[in-house]
This record gives sequence, structure tokens and C-alpha cells, in this order.
Amino acid sequence: MNKNRERIIIFFILLFFGLIYCSISLVNHYQFRTSALDLGFNTHALHCYAHLINPRFMAKPEINYLGNHFTPLIILLIPLYYLFGSYTLLIIQILTVLGGGLGIYFYTSLKTKYAWLPVIVLFQFYSLWGIYSALAYDFHFVVIAAMLVPWFIYFYEENNKKLTFIFLILILICKENMALWMVFIIVGLYVKDNFRKFKTQPFYSASLFLIAGLYFLLVVGFIMPAINKGALPIYFKNYYSHIGQSFSEIVVNLITHPKNTFELFFKNIFPDKPYNGIKSELYLVILASGGLALIFKPYYLIMLIPVFTQKMLSKDPLLWGTLYHYSIEFVPIITLALFDWTNSIHNKKIGYSVAILFILLTPLSTLKLMDHRKSIWYNPEIMQFYSKKHYDRSLNYKEIHRALKLIPDDAGVSAHHSVAPHIANREKLYHFPIIKDAEYIVLFQSKRGSYPMKKDKYAQQISEYKNSEEFDVIYDDNDLLIFKILNPPID
Repeated sequence: MNKNRERIIIFFILLFFGLIYCSISLVNHYQFRTSALDLGFNTHALHCYAHLINPRFMAKPEINYLGNHFTPLIILLIPLYYLFGSYTLLIIQILTVLGGGLGIYFYTSLKTKYAWLPVIVLFQFYSLWGIYSALAYDFHFVVIAAMLVPWFIYFYEENNKKLTFIFLILILICKENMALWMVFIIVGLYVKDNFRKFKTQPFYSASLFLIAGLYFLLVVGFIMPAINKGALPIYFKNYYSHIGQSFSEIVVNLITHPKNTFELFFKNIFPDKPYNGIKSELYLVILASGGLALIFKPYYLIMLIPVFTQKMLSKDPLLWGTLYHYSIEFVPIITLALFDWTNSIHNKKIGYSVAILFILLTPLSTLKLMDHRKSIWYNPEIMQFYSKKHYDRSLNYKEIHRALKLIPDDAGVSAHHSVAPHIANREKLYHFPIIKDAEYIVLFQSKRGSYPMKKDKYAQQISEYKNSEEFDVIYDDNDLLIFKILNPPID
């Protein structure tokens, strides 16, 4: 393929998918479909760090930012905070996904035997369901980490030691469990080249493994417990307390009860039938969108061991399937496996046919998931960028955004979960119904749900505020309510 023609095709692929990604992520944010957890939480932390303030985001239970997830990478993003406001992290996330695809392209260009293969694989990568699921549900640092992995592997294969170490560090500081993932990715790379690099450059190869492993043990074993005053991060209790009460106990139980461990990868552990089929749907869509290559290139399956484990062993059915950001780690690994498989097929016609098959099956699988999923939490309106329902006109969003400017920038606010990301650029932000010393309360009445309260209790609370002399209604239109607390308590 002519290089100039190839660059033009790549440009249009980037433009095409970039517009789709923006139409999902940025449109959702503009229409108040993002949430306090996680976009509001992270944007508030970004604001606080930019102003040398310890993040003080109050939810129930109270969330310590670095104690919840250890994500020091946020410090490096501060300069961009001043450019894009509440859209900062969403824009970074989209650009990182596009950049992850370029990492895939450079790696495949380095290794390919067929001129057409890098472009086909790039298209397949941008079509994978895990990207759309993640972009449709807020911002998550694991997306950033997953999109840096192709660059890490590219520089590792190119033997660029300096950039390999830099990208390893960047991935590690995205989120604490990325370190464990990198341990398995590095082992997978050892197996991929039959330990040749490990034998010829033992110090370099071993140091990558040791840095990732020791970082994970240090952060999970010492730093986060110190931040949380000895307690495990919230997600351990929420997701894995049925296996053990500590990380070491979980590992021991998994090893000593192999039959139970194996069953957890496939069965619904609850009697609730709506959870049936969620795990099997994930396995099927992985195979249909290129994961079949994992069978032929099993060293990539090694890289996914911690990903499958943290998803399938959880007691939260939300993690089992294809929703949210919980599948983003599959994306780069599936594409890399598919490339290595097709690139290793000696018969060009067969290799071409396999690549074309999955360039068709991948977007079809993604569109099928957009239409229907096993998950009972799936809301198609936030992901179906091709649907009129996605571009909701039931509210005057321009007027709502204007109304939010009535709240002073330095005021403490207790906010509805979908409002919080838009007003997170302040020192004091609380997830309603927590109020503490807030001076304002901002709520949607019905259009964006009542989480974390029950619907009737939420409606009753709004009615009480409206009829109370302690609250002044300064805005009541477009389903939005803004209360000013006349005598806010002093924290």
C-alpha cells in the first residue's frame, strides 16, 4: 500500500471514530448523563489538586480519593484542566483511545508481513465494544492505562528501553491494579518470544517485572491501607468479601479451593435469574470480536488472567459482563492477538480472509450489544449514537447550563449525581443527600433518577425543601431545582 494513501486512510479512520466517540461521551455529558461517580469525583479531585487543596468529595461512605483508587497520574493532567473545564477528563479519554489505536498501528507496522494488515487491525480496534461501553459511562483511569499498553508493548518490541520504562510508569500510576495487570503482560511478553529477550537482557527484562510487582505490593499492601487507616479500599468489600477479608486471604482461598474458583468464572452465584447469561455473553462477544485469536496465541491469554479474574470472581454482577469500563482491558489485547494470529498465517489469502471476517464481526458484535444486552442495567439511549433518542430534546439543556451559573464558584454544593460533574470545580462538593455545610442544593426532579435514594423518598425530600422556610428556591424549571440554604451549618 502506498504510504501517502495509507496515511490518508488512517486520518479518515481517526476522524470517523473520533466523531463517533465524541457523539457518545461529550453528548452524554452535555445532556447530564454523566455521574458524580466517577466523572464528578475525578473532576473535583483535579480541581482540588490544581489549587493545592486536599480533595473533599463527600459521599456515603466518605471517599478518600487516593484511598479509593491510587491514581497519581491525575497530577500530570492539571495543565489541561484550565483549558476544557468539566469536559477535561472526557476529552483526554477520547484522545487517549485514539492514541491507543495509533500505538496498535505502529506495533503492527513494525511486525507485519502484509501491507494492508495494520490498517485493517486499526479499524477493528476502534470498533471493539469495550471502547463504546467505557465512553458511554463517564471517565475512568483504567481506560487511560489500557490505551497506553499498546505503546508499552511497541517500545518493548522495538527495544527502546527508555520509553518502555516511561510507559510502564505511566500505566502504573493510572490505577493500583494496573500494576498486577502489567506483571501478567510482561510475563506474556516473555513467553511470546520464548524468553529470548529475558536471556539476552536479563536485568532489563527482570526489572520491568520487578518494578510492576513491587509497585503493586507497595501500594496495595502499605500505601492504600495507610491512607485508609488500615481499612481495605471500598471495592474490596463491595466486590470480593465473599472470597476473603484481605488480599492475601483472597489469594489463598482461590488457590486452595480450585473447584469453587473455576465455577466462579462461569456461573451466576445468585438465585436471581436476571443475572443468568451475563458471563456467557461476555465470552461469546470476546470470541466473535477477535478473541478467537487467544486460542492460537495463548501468551495473550496469560495477559488477561487478572482481567478475567477480577471480573468473574466479583460478587457484583455489574462487573461480569460487557457494561461500563470493566471490559476495556480486553480491547488492546484482543486486537494484538488477532494481528499476531493473522500475521502468522503463511497463506496470504487465508490470512486476509480471517482479518476481513473479524473486521466485519467486530462492529456487528458491538452494534448487537448496543441494541440489546443481558445486563439489566443497560440503558441503550446513552450508547446508541445513531439513534434519535440519544440526542434527547426533552429538556432545554442550554438553559440548564445557564442556570447552574447562578451558583457562586466558591459555594459548597450538595448535588444530584448527574449535576455534580458539571459543578465539580469547587472546594466543597457533596453527593446528595449528603449536605453537611453546603450552601446550595441542586437536584433534578425526575428526569435523571433519584440515585442513591429510593424514588418516593427522593420526591418527599424535594417536597419538604420546597415547603420549608429554611430553603429559598432560586431556580425551578426544566426539571432542575436550585435551593439556597438560608442558614447553612458550619462544618
